[in-house]
Amino acid sequence: GTIKKRSTGWFSSEEYKVEYVTPAHIITQKGSQQDDKNQHLKYDITLPAIKQFLEENRKWFKLEDGAWKFDESRTEKKEPFPLEKELDVLMEDNLRIIDYDDEFTEGDGGLVYGVAVNLTHKWITVVFRGSVGKTDFLTDRDFNLDYDSFFKTEGNISGGKPGTHAGFTKYLVDEKMGDQDGRKCLDRILACVNNEFETNKDVA
Repeated sequence: GTIKKRSTGWFSSEEYKVEYVTPAHIITQKGSQQDDKNQHLKYDITLPAIKQFLEENRKWFKLEDGAWKFDESRTEKKEPFPLEKELDVLMEDNLRIIDYDDEFTEGDGGLVYGVAVNLTHKWITVVFRGSVGKTDFLTDRDFNLDYDSFFKTEGNISGGKPGTHAGFTKYLVDEKMGDQDGRKCLDRILACVNNEFETNKDVA
């Protein structure tokens, strides 16, 4: 576990150890499965696993104005979080998270994405986190159109040449956000999605 320190008074503090119950429900990096160059997660994360992790570790979390916070008081909580009830509804579908990446994020923002597979409806969905801080808001303001990253070889169509939001596109194609194979983030995401279509007959 991680050692943290909390204030207990004007000039005093205490150290405590953060030890989650069964972290392997949502943290896959210590799994024995072979690494997949197209995915950060070593195995899929299911909704029942997320719910069980929350149920077993409520004391480490709290909600403040709708935002998740770390609970330094470690208060035991019997009442489920709203997310736990939402998971009950979502579990009506066979849904699992096959990839998640927050390597290029910080307190002021950055790219965070997840890839989920819904086997009930045969969907693959790529989800990006919304804006959370200064870095993201500055990126949002770059609303010029990028005509080259996706549509360099496209000619004019009705309404003009197609383009994408320049700020967000930079997140996806920035060389600094590539992986160990030198691929841009966009290429890694597409490789993950394409691999799922190719190997999972339940979504093909």
